[in-house]
Amino acid sequence: MDIHAEELTPEDVARLPALVRDIERVAGLPAAIAVVNAFRGMEISIPKGENNNTSGKAAFERIAAAAGRDAALAICNEFGGEMLSIPRCHTLRTEIRARAIRRAFDDGEDINTLARHFEMTYRAIEIILNRAI
Repeated sequence: MDIHAEELTPEDVARLPALVRDIERVAGLPAAIAVVNAFRGMEISIPKGENNNTSGKAAFERIAAAAGRDAALAICNEFGGEMLSIPRCHTLRTEIRARAIRRAFDDGEDINTLARHFEMTYRAIEIILNRAI
């Protein structure tokens, strides 16, 4: 499940891992979230520039494909030459999914439909719905 920047609350942004907040600072929240969605759980080499060498150019193109060229340039300017371990943001993903489940339930979806849609058990959906917000 991908994270969408427009779904994040200010509290969500404040709880992002430090590296994601650093990427947000230099390239913006949508770009930071795009990098997390594309590379979560991976260690990526950040090239020093757009066309340093064949390997660096390929790495730049992967980052630019995920976050956009301007964001990729900003990320390279800040982190060029570093290996970054991109966090999965699992806790945030779980909370966003729980909010979506609560919203769908409040809109009239039944638990069985939610279980099928989110590929979870009936009991797991019940636990999420019974948890205090």
